[in-house]
Amino acid sequence: MVKDSLEDTRKLLEGLTAADNADRKAHYRGIGGWVLILFGISIMGALALTEEGNTYWVENVKTVKVKSNGIRGGTDVGIIMTDQEYQLGQKHPNVTALPLPTMEPFNMSRGGTDVGIVMTDQDHQQRQQQLNITALPLPTMEPFNTNQDGTDVGIQMTDQEYQQKQKHLNITALPLPTMDPFNMSQYETIHLWHLRKAGGTTLRTYFENIAKHHNLTFKVDEGMCYRGPRDDPKTLLVTMLKDPVARIESEYWGEGSINLTDPNSFMDWVDAINSTTTIDLGGGHWFVWSCTQNCLTKVFGNGLPSNLTKAKNALENDFDLIVQSNRMSDPIYQQWLGQILGAPEVKMPHRNPSDKKLVKENRVAAPKEADFEVLRKFNQMDYDLLKYLIPRRKDLEGVV
Repeated sequence: MVKDSLEDTRKLLEGLTAADNADRKAHYRGIGGWVLILFGISIMGALALTEEGNTYWVENVKTVKVKSNGIRGGTDVGIIMTDQEYQLGQKHPNVTALPLPTMEPFNMSRGGTDVGIVMTDQDHQQRQQQLNITALPLPTMEPFNTNQDGTDVGIQMTDQEYQQKQKHLNITALPLPTMDPFNMSQYETIHLWHLRKAGGTTLRTYFENIAKHHNLTFKVDEGMCYRGPRDDPKTLLVTMLKDPVARIESEYWGEGSINLTDPNSFMDWVDAINSTTTIDLGGGHWFVWSCTQNCLTKVFGNGLPSNLTKAKNALENDFDLIVQSNRMSDPIYQQWLGQILGAPEVKMPHRNPSDKKLVKENRVAAPKEADFEVLRKFNQMDYDLLKYLIPRRKDLEGVV
């Protein structure tokens, strides 16, 4: 078809006579030249085509491929690809250049649960009601005071409330003592002076295990008043101290309340115990079992009369280690004890909690704050003893 058109054009030009159509011939000759040029370009780009399926091959031209996909409605017609591009397209025949979706952006303020689901605010609120999930504001509570013992996590207290709580629990976040570890190889015996209702039963088991660990002899005294002076350097002499009023309260819950059959007041029990507190065994030996007034001074000052000077001297100079009873449940303090005693693998036994179920049964009365204030006055000598010892002993560092 294209060749016929060219031939007709040639004949048309040859039919013009030179005599009477010189100007016309020149005019047509120029037109024919342009026609030939245009037709030549057409031949190079898209003529003399042969059909092979849906792919058209161009002859006598650098091979290119024009892909016509009938399923796509001819959307790819007119895209010229090299062999490499065409082969790559054949590997992914289902990949098409599609317009982007017109969906609205997600409202990320609703949380990740709605990603992929476009909802109106009304739809979102209705869904939240069904799921019973609400977006609540964060609590506005103040940061915890980590210097105030981890037992109060979640409870906000003023400094005054915290100090009042400490008077009863006597638990504080204290720095560890800085004393050096003991050279356990220089001892033959561990002697525990058991102060009653101050964690002594737990420490008895603990130090007995320490003695076994080092193959030492274990000895314990409970209820006996300390005479001194110490005269055996191969004995590791150990005792424990506890806030005087807190120790009395422990004794009340541990022993005193059990013997009461009616809801008598706490102070009635205190008065009864105080009248029969110390027993003279003769020969300069004294025995104290239940005690509600200046018990530390009596035990370490060798009975009556209460001798504060003797108690100060004994606890400052004779005892190798004084355990802080209020810190025995602290794992960090337990670890420190094991390290200075050369037995970190020996664990502290669980403490026996005081039995307060009798209060719930209305058999006994719980102590009141006014009772504690009275007891502090009754035990002023013991508090003077602690005040003297704390700055003088490294194992009492941090005690307030």
